[in-house]
Amino acid sequence: MSIENESNFALLQNIISYELDIPTDQIQANTNFSADLGADSIDSLSILAQVNNQFNIQLKEKDVYEVDSVGHLYEVIIKHTTTGGE
Repeated sequence: MSIENESNFALLQNIISYELDIPTDQIQANTNFSADLGADSIDSLSILAQVNNQFNIQLKEKDVYEVDSVGHLYEVIIKHTTTGGE
C-alpha cells in the first residue's frame, strides 16, 4: 500500500489514536485493528463515526467490519473520497 497523501493518513492515525488511546507511532499501515490494537466492534463504530465526520464521507458499518488493517481502512477511505464509494 502506498500512502498517497500523508496528511490524510496522519488524520486517520490521529482518529485511531484518540479513539483507542494509543500513541500514533504505534499505528502503521500494516497494524491490525484487533490483533495489534485490541479494537473490538464498539471501537470500530467509534472509529467509523470519526472517519465519516473528519473525511466528510459516509462509510457504512460493513465497510469497517471488512477491513483488518489500518492500511486497508485507509484504502477504503481514499476510494470513498475520490469516487464517492463507487
